[in-house]
Amino acid sequence: SAEILKDDLKIVFIPKTLHEHFECVVGKHVFIDKPWTKISRKKIIDNLQSQNMTSCFWKFQKEIEGITNDYVLVGYKPFSSTDEEFLICTTYKAKHCIEETQVQNNIGGELKKKVERSMCRVPGPWDSKSSDKDIEEIKSVQTREKITYKWKLPAGRLQAEAEFEDSNSKSVKNEYVKLEPRLKEIFKSSDALTMESSVQAVRKMINTEMQTIPRIKYNKCIQSVAVEEEMFQLQPLNTSEKALDDFLNKHVPK
Repeated sequence: SAEILKDDLKIVFIPKTLHEHFECVVGKHVFIDKPWTKISRKKIIDNLQSQNMTSCFWKFQKEIEGITNDYVLVGYKPFSSTDEEFLICTTYKAKHCIEETQVQNNIGGELKKKVERSMCRVPGPWDSKSSDKDIEEIKSVQTREKITYKWKLPAGRLQAEAEFEDSNSKSVKNEYVKLEPRLKEIFKSSDALTMESSVQAVRKMINTEMQTIPRIKYNKCIQSVAVEEEMFQLQPLNTSEKALDDFLNKHVPK
């Protein structure tokens, strides 16, 4: 089709002042992915009659007059150095080929959208595999359940009136101040059965270091994964490694 369209497409420079009139404004009527637009044939004929040789379509007057459709297919060249450069279809064969290509591209775009839409993944429910229990004790929380305390007291102390007496002010042990009511004031004892208080508990952070010993294979803090078999082949020990092996044999319990 490129050979067929080679002589059927002509380059025309449409001034920007006429883009709105011919409905070929870049970014409004034509785009990089949709460069083709239909320009009214009547508007082009009127421009030829009014501008004559100064019309941008003057070179293609005969071809345009030979077009029987009500519109002329014009294409925007997005990679041109100017926004005024367009391609104009001067034959029915070129127009038909371009319109067929546009239809195929639109169908391909719709199918692509459907495929992308059908491939959209929806996240499933979280399956913890009991891994969340490992961090339960160190996880930060904002709220906690109320803590209840119980005190065991002798029955004689329940609802007993407090007895106050003068005490030596210089004595530190059992020191207290006696409160006497003023006129028309009565002190009443109130029993506090429940009390709510805000508590913020922060676990103490502890930094520890661990040194792994190759001979102890069942360390609970180590999880090893074999990457390559060659890594675990026996290697000849040099002097320093032999000294380390002797030290481990001597000091590490078997």
